[in-house]
This record gives sequence, C-alpha cells and structure tokens, in this order.
Amino acid sequence: MTVMFHSAVAARQGLSATESDKRRVLIEIRREKLADLAGIFEDWKREVDELCEEFTVDELETVIRFLQGATERRRRATARLAE
Repeated sequence: MTVMFHSAVAARQGLSATESDKRRVLIEIRREKLADLAGIFEDWKREVDELCEEFTVDELETVIRFLQGATERRRRATARLAE
C-alpha cells in the first residue's frame, strides 16, 4: 500500500526512475513540481488527522509503540538478510 501511494505521488510530480547501470536507480526531480507536493499530501493529512481524533492519546501512544517496535524488527530482519 505504501509503495502504491508513493508511486502515485511520484507520478503526479513527474518523478521517474531511470536505469543507470543495472545496480542503481537514479531519481530525477522536476523542481518546478516541488511546490505542488504539499497539496498532494493535504487530503491524506486531513483524513489521518480525522482518524486520530477517533482515538485517545493513550491509544495513539500504543499504536506508536507498536509501529516503533515493528520498524526496529524490520531493520533487524533487513540487516540479517544483508549478512
């Protein structure tokens, strides 16, 4: 889901990946599109703000703690794969 969202944002901003040497991807930014970037995220931010209002601070702190734990485990798993 995250990849799909960010791919859609990239497409709207005219961002593209071009193959450079079969090992790297070069991201090309169209600077004239940067000003529009905030507007693309406004709708999503508004909806996330509305969602957060449905939870108490304690509930949100639990979600944050879970996401931090999941992120740390993903990093460790990624490091193990690189060994």
